[in-house]
Amino acid sequence: MDRREFLKILAQCSAGVGASIAAERAFGMPIMSLTKSSNQKIYMWGQKFTNFGGTATAELNHTLCFPRNKWTDIFLCKNGAVAGFGYAKEKNGNIYCWGDNNYGQLGGAPGTIVGPFYPTPVLFDSVGTWTKISVGGSHVAAIKNDGTLWAWGNNVSGQLGKGDFISSVTPVPMSTAPGGTWVDVYCGNGQTFARNSSGVIYAVGACSTSGTLGTGATSSQHTFAQVVGGPWTTLAAGSSHVLAIHNNGSLWSWGFNSSGQLGIGNTINQTVPVQVGSAYNWQSISTANGGFSFAINNSNYLYAFGYNQTGQLGLGVQGTNVLNPTQVGASTWLKAVGGSDHALGIRSDNTLWAWGNNASYGTFGNGVNGSSVVPIQIGSKYFTHLWAYQNSSSALRK
Repeated sequence: MDRREFLKILAQCSAGVGASIAAERAFGMPIMSLTKSSNQKIYMWGQKFTNFGGTATAELNHTLCFPRNKWTDIFLCKNGAVAGFGYAKEKNGNIYCWGDNNYGQLGGAPGTIVGPFYPTPVLFDSVGTWTKISVGGSHVAAIKNDGTLWAWGNNVSGQLGKGDFISSVTPVPMSTAPGGTWVDVYCGNGQTFARNSSGVIYAVGACSTSGTLGTGATSSQHTFAQVVGGPWTTLAAGSSHVLAIHNNGSLWSWGFNSSGQLGIGNTINQTVPVQVGSAYNWQSISTANGGFSFAINNSNYLYAFGYNQTGQLGLGVQGTNVLNPTQVGASTWLKAVGGSDHALGIRSDNTLWAWGNNASYGTFGNGVNGSSVVPIQIGSKYFTHLWAYQNSSSALRK
């Protein structure tokens, strides 16, 4: 497989490669603000598409996608469309983007024509303009080094926060930060959340009766409104549910809850934040587009809750959803992310692990198909960040 095809694999992140994103998104994932280590390489495995809109095939092993070792950050899309997009930051501060541009989500880097697919990276920024970037399903939001907040791409649900529903091919300013400057931004599949220096989070974009924005709204909004509660230290946005950590260390959630992904002991949707349990010792969180969640406490123990039909929570069982945070084994963890029905994690020794569905596309990247309801090791040390969506996975490795 040549360099161009590797780049295309990575570019088409959400064709089963999807998290938030990731997510953060981390994707997910979160939204994908990565550990600032230098000289990292990007690896990807699992389902891929041979061309734009092509036939799904499988990459069963960890595959080097960018044949250079300068990357410090990667931000990948969070939706499930055939072609996805992403951004990556080099050690020297340059930011590149690639992939689908059907809504202008590449921010005008390849030009202002909407629609073409770019399988190889295009330079987006070479002067260090942006300090934070978050990638959603088909839009992007970012904070400049002067503390202003900008967004571009799809705006069908008002997620660009500019008072209308018109998409933009180039970055446009969002609202100024009430009561302080903007310090962080988090994109969901069609939402944007931004946190100011006082710890207050504001939300805009896609919303339904499930209440994904956390403001009490039950319909999409094109101007920012304050998320109820706080102050907050961090947030993780999935496709339709959200987790956040209060500055007192407590865990809160809101949005869609059909599988117990809010971790509050029931399956009732929540339009405003509700506290998850009674602990005040949470340090990191992630939401999976597949309807499940992970949280790590200050002792580095991993907890999982939500959809568990294929063992994606790593609890040793499958077929029954979990409505409250439940500890995943006795090991300690640094990170965990989920796709549709598989998950990845990095233990405290920086080894890479996977669990859940691995039936067809090699989502574990260990060379074989074969699912697991408990974490199994799939990589040696030096992995620093993870991303998962649907049947695919990605990681940075030193």
